[in-house]
Amino acid sequence: MKKLMVLFAIIAVIGCSKVILKPEEKGLYDKAVIAIEAAKQEIKDAENTPKTGGQVELFKTAKEKLVTAESFLGISNFEKACSFAEQSRDIAKKAGGTSK
Repeated sequence: MKKLMVLFAIIAVIGCSKVILKPEEKGLYDKAVIAIEAAKQEIKDAENTPKTGGQVELFKTAKEKLVTAESFLGISNFEKACSFAEQSRDIAKKAGGTSK
């Protein structure tokens, strides 16, 4: 029973360390979340526009990059998450035919 309690304590500490961000990581986290939200919005906007064959491929690529960005955010790699989210947003703009 004691070993089980120690195991739970270790799991709790490891889990909490993932949730609690260091002050220098907070800014990167916020930037990544904003970039991901912007990419989601751009993909949503591009979803409703008619597309050529090339634009359909761009749209799929934008969605894949967004999933990758969210994965990197999940493992606390905020710089890569931000980079992939920005790429996703830019590709979605091309897929939607907008140049905002």
